[in-house]
Amino acid sequence: MSEFVVGDVLEHDHHEIDAGFADARAGFAAGEWRGESFARAAEALRHHIYVEEEVLFPFLRNGGLVAPVFVMHREHAEIWQGLAAVESAFGSDATGAAAAMDAMAAVLDAHNSKEEQILYPASGSVLTPADTEAVRAAFEESHRPDGWLPMNLRR
Repeated sequence: MSEFVVGDVLEHDHHEIDAGFADARAGFAAGEWRGESFARAAEALRHHIYVEEEVLFPFLRNGGLVAPVFVMHREHAEIWQGLAAVESAFGSDATGAAAAMDAMAAVLDAHNSKEEQILYPASGSVLTPADTEAVRAAFEESHRPDGWLPMNLRR
């Protein structure tokens, strides 16, 4: 087993993703399109959401965290739609892209705070070593399948 600590790694990932979005937002203020920063952060966030929904959340739900996981699924859908709104405006409508980024970031900030204060600490007591290894493998080695969507956006 590795030294992988779910809460620590996923919280660090939040900070890395936030830094990419902050750079893209700073670009708006400077009149620049920092598409590479946004694209890297958006892809990292989509992978993060994928790992949580497909691997981490089922373990947490089985460990009794049904209501918090329910809320996270709802917010993941909002964040995913927010990313799409930014992407649709990015490169052509700076005002629209900045507004969409601000709206998405507001949801993301509140969401991350809940995960960091509730779900990640609980993961330390709910996950078995095998569960933790499954999360590690998904986070470090898996790839989100093409067309994958958060649970609340699937039809």
